[in-house]
Amino acid sequence: MCKTLRVLNAVRDPEIGIPLSINQYKLLTPSVLIARLINAHRHLLALRISEYVGMNQEVVIMHWACSKITASLAIPDATLLEILLDKLKLCRGISYAAVAAHADKNGRRKLAAMLVEHEPRSSKQVPLLLSIGEEDTALMKATESGDSDLVYLVLFHIWQKRPPLEFFGMIQARPLPRDLFISYARCYKHEFLKDFFLSTGQL
Repeated sequence: MCKTLRVLNAVRDPEIGIPLSINQYKLLTPSVLIARLINAHRHLLALRISEYVGMNQEVVIMHWACSKITASLAIPDATLLEILLDKLKLCRGISYAAVAAHADKNGRRKLAAMLVEHEPRSSKQVPLLLSIGEEDTALMKATESGDSDLVYLVLFHIWQKRPPLEFFGMIQARPLPRDLFISYARCYKHEFLKDFFLSTGQL
């Protein structure tokens, strides 16, 4: 009851203007109240209440980050990145890739590239790198992950985007992508394999 009263007192403040009774709060539920605060851009209070009642803070921080990007067109990418990271790091497991995707949709491709560097999950990081045109970095990250499916995803994407000779040059010095390409070409595209060996002086 004490926690409920503290939450209600906080949202009844004239600046917030949500005069709920105890019964209304119980019917509304804390998650809906927090959603209302988020939509009203009362992120700090939503964050504090989430923490106070033991709820996951990811939704609040994610909404704040996306709102901050939308409202900060005049702030340089590097400066905005530091502001965002300062809050995003508060929530373990938050999707940096999702925030980066929002940045890209708002015309902040450089910021998106910097944000996605902090995404620890290759399965989320690599597709976004491809979508923002960072093919070289995507190939490097996919290779580092050791995930063959991710490497194939990048290889097929680059094959469609770049001339064959440029593609062959990209994979020649990278053992995993090179070997996966050779395996694929041996099974399905013999002519690609011949072109690759010719371009690398192996035929």
